Amino acid sequence: MSKSRKIYIFIKILLISLVTYIFLESLFVKTYTTSIVSVISLFIFILPNIVGKIFKVKFPMLLDIVICIFTFFAQILGDIYNFYLIIPWWDDFLHFTSGMMFIEIGYFFIDLIKINNSKICLSPLFMAAISFCFTITVLTFWECIEFGCDKFLGTDTQKDTVVTEINSSEFTR
Repeated sequence: MSKSRKIYIFIKILLISLVTYIFLESLFVKTYTTSIVSVISLFIFILPNIVGKIFKVKFPMLLDIVICIFTFFAQILGDIYNFYLIIPWWDDFLHFTSGMMFIEIGYFFIDLIKINNSKICLSPLFMAAISFCFTITVLTFWECIEFGCDKFLGTDTQKDTVVTEINSSEFTR
Protein backbone atom coordinates (compact mmCIF):
# COMPACT_ATOMS: atom_id res chain seq x y z
CA MET A 1 0.00 0.00 0.00
CA SER A 2 1.38 3.40 -0.98
CA LYS A 3 2.07 6.17 1.52
CA SER A 4 -0.61 8.41 -0.03
CA ARG A 5 -3.18 5.60 0.31
CA LYS A 6 -2.27 5.15 3.99
CA ILE A 7 -2.66 8.89 4.61
CA TYR A 8 -5.99 8.84 2.76
CA ILE A 9 -7.30 5.96 4.89
CA PHE A 10 -6.04 7.58 8.11
CA ILE A 11 -7.76 10.92 7.38
CA LYS A 12 -10.97 9.24 6.28
CA ILE A 13 -11.12 7.03 9.40
CA LEU A 14 -10.26 10.00 11.63
CA LEU A 15 -13.05 12.16 10.18
CA ILE A 16 -15.61 9.35 10.27
CA SER A 17 -14.64 8.55 13.88
CA LEU A 18 -14.92 12.19 14.98
CA VAL A 19 -18.32 12.65 13.35
CA THR A 20 -19.57 9.32 14.69
CA TYR A 21 -18.50 10.37 18.20
CA ILE A 22 -20.30 13.72 17.78
CA PHE A 23 -23.38 11.86 16.52
CA LEU A 24 -23.43 9.46 19.49
CA GLU A 25 -22.82 12.29 21.94
CA SER A 26 -25.67 14.29 20.40
CA LEU A 27 -28.02 11.35 20.85
CA PHE A 28 -26.95 11.04 24.47
CA VAL A 29 -27.57 14.74 25.24
CA LYS A 30 -30.63 14.85 22.94
CA THR A 31 -29.45 17.57 20.55
CA TYR A 32 -31.19 16.11 17.54
CA THR A 33 -30.24 18.86 15.10
CA THR A 34 -26.60 17.93 15.72
CA SER A 35 -27.55 14.29 15.13
CA ILE A 36 -29.08 15.17 11.76
CA VAL A 37 -26.07 17.28 10.72
CA SER A 38 -23.77 14.41 11.73
CA VAL A 39 -25.72 11.85 9.70
CA ILE A 40 -25.72 14.15 6.66
CA SER A 41 -21.96 14.63 7.06
CA LEU A 42 -21.38 10.88 7.27
CA PHE A 43 -23.47 10.42 4.12
CA ILE A 44 -21.38 13.03 2.28
CA PHE A 45 -18.24 11.20 3.43
CA ILE A 46 -19.36 8.06 1.58
CA LEU A 47 -20.91 9.89 -1.39
CA PRO A 48 -17.72 9.81 -3.53
CA ASN A 49 -17.64 6.02 -3.10
CA ILE A 50 -21.29 5.78 -4.16
CA VAL A 51 -20.66 7.98 -7.21
CA GLY A 52 -17.62 5.87 -8.08
CA LYS A 53 -19.64 2.65 -7.93
CA ILE A 54 -22.56 4.05 -9.92
CA PHE A 55 -20.39 5.41 -12.72
CA LYS A 56 -17.84 2.57 -12.44
CA VAL A 57 -14.94 4.98 -12.04
CA LYS A 58 -12.21 5.47 -9.50
CA PHE A 59 -12.87 8.68 -7.60
CA PRO A 60 -9.56 10.50 -6.96
CA MET A 61 -8.36 10.09 -3.36
CA LEU A 62 -7.34 13.74 -3.07
CA LEU A 63 -10.74 14.98 -4.25
CA ASP A 64 -12.49 12.57 -1.87
CA ILE A 65 -10.44 13.86 1.09
CA VAL A 66 -10.99 17.49 0.10
CA ILE A 67 -14.77 16.88 0.02
CA CYS A 68 -14.64 15.17 3.42
CA ILE A 69 -12.51 17.89 5.03
CA PHE A 70 -14.68 20.63 3.53
CA THR A 71 -17.80 18.90 4.87
CA PHE A 72 -16.21 18.61 8.31
CA PHE A 73 -15.21 22.28 8.27
CA ALA A 74 -18.60 23.50 7.05
CA GLN A 75 -21.01 21.22 8.91
CA ILE A 76 -19.22 20.15 12.07
CA LEU A 77 -16.95 23.10 12.83
CA GLY A 78 -19.13 25.72 11.15
CA ASP A 79 -22.64 24.71 12.19
CA ILE A 80 -22.22 22.57 15.29
CA TYR A 81 -19.27 24.39 16.87
CA ASN A 82 -20.34 27.86 15.63
CA PHE A 83 -17.16 28.73 13.73
CA TYR A 84 -19.34 30.88 11.45
CA LEU A 85 -19.98 33.19 14.40
CA ILE A 86 -16.67 32.77 16.25
CA ILE A 87 -14.31 33.31 13.29
CA PRO A 88 -15.39 36.30 11.17
CA TRP A 89 -13.74 35.05 7.96
CA TRP A 90 -14.92 31.42 8.23
CA ASP A 91 -17.76 31.80 5.72
CA ASP A 92 -15.50 33.60 3.21
CA PHE A 93 -12.89 30.84 3.59
CA LEU A 94 -15.48 28.13 2.95
CA HIS A 95 -16.94 29.97 -0.04
CA PHE A 96 -13.47 30.22 -1.58
CA THR A 97 -12.60 26.58 -0.91
CA SER A 98 -15.98 25.32 -2.12
CA GLY A 99 -15.40 27.16 -5.38
CA MET A 100 -12.04 25.48 -5.84
CA MET A 101 -13.50 22.11 -4.86
CA PHE A 102 -16.38 22.33 -7.34
CA ILE A 103 -14.04 23.41 -10.12
CA GLU A 104 -12.09 20.21 -9.49
CA ILE A 105 -15.31 18.18 -9.42
CA GLY A 106 -16.24 19.77 -12.75
CA TYR A 107 -12.87 18.72 -14.20
CA PHE A 108 -13.44 15.21 -12.86
CA PHE A 109 -16.80 14.90 -14.63
CA ILE A 110 -15.36 16.29 -17.88
CA ASP A 111 -12.57 13.71 -17.63
CA LEU A 112 -15.22 11.00 -17.22
CA ILE A 113 -16.85 12.13 -20.44
CA LYS A 114 -13.49 12.21 -22.23
CA ILE A 115 -12.51 8.76 -20.97
CA ASN A 116 -15.80 7.21 -22.08
CA ASN A 117 -15.63 8.86 -25.52
CA SER A 118 -12.13 8.99 -26.95
CA LYS A 119 -13.33 11.01 -29.98
CA ILE A 120 -13.88 14.09 -27.80
CA CYS A 121 -10.95 16.49 -27.77
CA LEU A 122 -11.42 19.55 -25.55
CA SER A 123 -9.05 22.45 -25.12
CA PRO A 124 -7.89 23.26 -21.58
CA LEU A 125 -9.51 26.70 -21.85
CA PHE A 126 -12.86 25.14 -22.76
CA MET A 127 -12.56 22.65 -19.88
CA ALA A 128 -11.79 25.52 -17.49
CA ALA A 129 -14.81 27.47 -18.75
CA ILE A 130 -17.14 24.48 -18.36
CA SER A 131 -15.79 23.74 -14.86
CA PHE A 132 -16.24 27.39 -13.90
CA CYS A 133 -19.84 27.41 -15.19
CA PHE A 134 -20.55 24.14 -13.37
CA THR A 135 -19.20 25.67 -10.14
CA ILE A 136 -21.23 28.86 -10.46
CA THR A 137 -24.38 26.84 -11.17
CA VAL A 138 -23.91 24.49 -8.20
CA LEU A 139 -23.10 27.32 -5.78
CA THR A 140 -26.05 29.42 -7.01
CA PHE A 141 -28.40 26.50 -6.42
CA TRP A 142 -26.83 26.02 -2.98
CA GLU A 143 -27.50 29.65 -2.03
CA CYS A 144 -31.09 29.25 -3.25
CA ILE A 145 -31.47 26.14 -1.08
CA GLU A 146 -30.11 28.04 1.94
CA PHE A 147 -32.51 30.92 1.31
CA GLY A 148 -35.43 28.52 0.85
CA CYS A 149 -34.61 26.70 4.10
CA ASP A 150 -34.40 30.00 5.97
CA LYS A 151 -37.60 31.34 4.42
CA PHE A 152 -39.84 28.28 4.56
CA LEU A 153 -38.38 26.16 7.37
CA GLY A 154 -37.30 28.98 9.69
CA THR A 155 -33.70 27.79 9.85
CA ASP A 156 -30.61 30.00 9.97
CA THR A 157 -28.42 28.46 7.30
CA GLN A 158 -27.08 31.81 6.07
CA LYS A 159 -25.88 32.83 9.56
CA ASP A 160 -26.72 36.47 8.96
CA THR A 161 -25.89 38.56 12.03
CA VAL A 162 -27.39 41.79 10.62
CA VAL A 163 -30.76 40.55 9.34
CA THR A 164 -31.61 37.70 11.67
CA GLU A 165 -34.86 36.69 10.00
CA ILE A 166 -35.76 36.50 6.31
CA ASN A 167 -39.24 37.83 7.06
CA SER A 168 -37.74 40.81 8.87
CA SER A 169 -38.83 44.32 7.89
CA GLU A 170 -35.09 45.12 7.56
CA PHE A 171 -34.95 42.69 4.66
CA THR A 172 -37.67 44.42 2.64
CA ARG A 173 -36.18 47.93 2.76
